[in-house]
Amino acid sequence: MNETKLSIFHRFFYSITNFDKYRLFLRQSTGKAVVYLLLLTMILSAAIYTVEYNRYIKTIDIAAEYISEYMPDFRLDNGHLSFSGEMPFVIETDAIPVVIDTAPDAEDRILNSYDIVLLVTSDKLIIKNYIDRSEIPLSIYQGVDMTRDDLVRSASVAKPIFVIILVAAGIFFIISKFVTAFIVSLIGKAVNSVKGTSLSYRSIFKISVYSMTLPLIVFSILDMLQVKIPFMWLLFYIGCGIYVTGVISRIKTAINSAASDMDDNNVNHFS
Repeated sequence: MNETKLSIFHRFFYSITNFDKYRLFLRQSTGKAVVYLLLLTMILSAAIYTVEYNRYIKTIDIAAEYISEYMPDFRLDNGHLSFSGEMPFVIETDAIPVVIDTAPDAEDRILNSYDIVLLVTSDKLIIKNYIDRSEIPLSIYQGVDMTRDDLVRSASVAKPIFVIILVAAGIFFIISKFVTAFIVSLIGKAVNSVKGTSLSYRSIFKISVYSMTLPLIVFSILDMLQVKIPFMWLLFYIGCGIYVTGVISRIKTAINSAASDMDDNNVNHFS
């Protein structure tokens, strides 16, 4: 195999499985490392945000169906809500119950009945939890005239808007990983200084880029599965640091071994 022409699949495999193979990456250009990181982040961002899009679309469709079939008609007109159904109207969600009640005594009556609730009255939104409450006046929607049917139709408009948001988020994800590579390279510079390997910054940057492969994949999968772990960002850098330290340690061992062999050859030459 021509070690300067490793395929991207070889680089992907070696970056995860073999510290010793990182020496092959150092023989390649910095541009190849940049292209590798770009392709990896594009694939991961596409996977993450495709899952997010499907999850969002499913939620929107369920909400639109629920509003269309079960919610009575209402009108939000210039900051005032009128509701034609039986009240209180309760929508149970995984996060917080939503109660719609436009009666004059709704605020005291509903808030005294719930520890956590989002109450929609005729003129405000009230969010209450165990320790606090906040209010959002519906007057901020001055000039808005919306009915139940308008809300259902808005679901179809929300979908392409969300696509634009996800594309922007994907671009930000890609850019942020190049910033991350710079941060990881600072870890590499510290290890390089401690080990005394005298690697150039370009070499450290290449090592840093490839060291991110497995941590990026693992934490992207966790994002897709919506698994939340405390201090995930710190665990990510620890994972990258393990790879960077392992690779530079192997390089240091190889340097020491080469120096030892040279000394032995010199001794044998003068013997």
